[in-house]
Amino acid sequence: MNNYWVGDWVLLKKSGRIGKYEGLNKEGKVIVKLENKKVYTSLKNIEPYLWEETASMELTDWEEDQPKTIYTPLNLNSEKDKIDLHIDLLNPSMKNALPAIILEYQIRKCRSFLKAALDERLKIITIIHGKGNGVLREAVHHVINEFPEVRFTILQSDGGSTEVWFY
Repeated sequence: MNNYWVGDWVLLKKSGRIGKYEGLNKEGKVIVKLENKKVYTSLKNIEPYLWEETASMELTDWEEDQPKTIYTPLNLNSEKDKIDLHIDLLNPSMKNALPAIILEYQIRKCRSFLKAALDERLKIITIIHGKGNGVLREAVHHVINEFPEVRFTILQSDGGSTEVWFY
């Protein structure tokens, strides 16, 4: 039985990629939009992906195995008003991880950065998510919308970063 709505975020179990459910085709295959392409798969290969769960997900398998000196907790690059979420800068050891694991990690770091910025009473911050296919940008904007303290956001660098203004 299909309990998905068009636009629901889903996880492709085999590849670990995350996309949006777009319905079923004539053959009964599930259509999932990934970045700029559509993928056709079986209903058994997808499961709901809830962004809210990423706040509590534990990625300790990755974090415990890594030397603590590889990266700073928020990778602020000596600027407390910016974070670069590119995984090769954020945590290079995760470069070859499944995309879903990387995205969860990036979301968690983004959420932590926003909380830290609020604790520091910063008024304007920049989150660098890259231009890419927009998956990370959408995830970042989803996280930003969790914070009522956000006054507005502005896409910068041809869509490669988001400037966040707080009240």
